[in-house]
Amino acid sequence: MIPAVYENSDMATVLEPRAKDGLKYCESDLTVRPEGDIYPVRGPIQLCVTPMWAFHSDEGSVEANRPVVIRHWESGEAVLAENDNLGIYESGATLQEAIEEFSDTLVHFFVHYSSKAASEVMGEAARRKKLYAELFQET
Repeated sequence: MIPAVYENSDMATVLEPRAKDGLKYCESDLTVRPEGDIYPVRGPIQLCVTPMWAFHSDEGSVEANRPVVIRHWESGEAVLAENDNLGIYESGATLQEAIEEFSDTLVHFFVHYSSKAASEVMGEAARRKKLYAELFQET
């Protein structure tokens, strides 16, 4: 089971502690919900937002200073998981697979951007390097 917070307004990328940015929490903060328990937000898409703090892959493990919001929804045979601010867009046959792919990519990006000197990146890569350095630490 994965903890889920359901979106009530425009997308959020990272939750601030005790944010009051239009996100509506289920019953209580970070209620654990079964994979198929998602509520419609707007239109025909069944959209859910899951906050996570720890990410693991074969490359290593990182922990977020604040919860990372992962938007996910079903699209045909696949479940899509994304965070636009972090530049991560993944999919899987199940929510668990999509979250695992998301986690693998996040750890990969953390390792990649951490290995670059500030002089080696510019534009969007510089923004992401700074973002990953501020939001994550290796565990």
